[in-house]
Amino acid sequence: MIRFDKVCKSFGAKTVLDRVSFEISQGQIVFVIGKSGMGKSVLLKNIVGLLRPDSGEIWLENEELTALDELRYLGVRKKCGMVFQHPALLDSLTIYENVAFGIRSLGLLDSEEKIEKSVVEKLRLTHLGLDVLQLYPQDLSFGMQKRAAIARTLAVEPSYLLFDEPTTGLDPVTTNAINKLIQDLSRQLKVTALVVSHDMHCALTIADKILFLDQGRMIAEGSPSSLMKSPLSLVQQFLSEAKERLL
Repeated sequence: MIRFDKVCKSFGAKTVLDRVSFEISQGQIVFVIGKSGMGKSVLLKNIVGLLRPDSGEIWLENEELTALDELRYLGVRKKCGMVFQHPALLDSLTIYENVAFGIRSLGLLDSEEKIEKSVVEKLRLTHLGLDVLQLYPQDLSFGMQKRAAIARTLAVEPSYLLFDEPTTGLDPVTTNAINKLIQDLSRQLKVTALVVSHDMHCALTIADKILFLDQGRMIAEGSPSSLMKSPLSLVQQFLSEAKERLL
């Protein structure tokens, strides 16, 4: 469970999150939708402690996060796997070493045999084969790099997957494949997925719940079917764009 209770965050005079409240149940796929620059990525960074709110509470399961020091936040970051907008793979390391990086850093497995088994399994989950193990990030397409980045995140066995614009820069076919992958991983691994996006079509396709963020405020939330009936102009604008993609 993730819960925000009246969370506020400002940068100078600009308020990015304005008393934002919502709750995500275990195992749900939830999309945060909104225009660019409206605080969606800031919301994710406040969960993992890359940013800290000015006021309000953030709950992960039964722990309130905003007062945690850096040492205690390590446990939160082990539970929350962050997939950034860009793959951010280490160019000097092979795909094998990239995926194994978190396992080694955290000392999660005690033998190379176990590490290799985990790496191969996480690549399999993201539909990457053994042929990529000794390749470098620059040898892969951008879409394959995204998959490798997801595999790296999965390697530390998180309970929550946080995606920041996971389909940015991808063609429509690869975009649909990545979103199907998010759905499959959430269901198969029984993890909660929180996806920041501006792609309403993808949200309507795989989300259990959609949250609309605008001007720092949560203006609407609900299931895809319930939001189809929303009278709010911004919601209808995003719905219209999603319908155009289907034509």
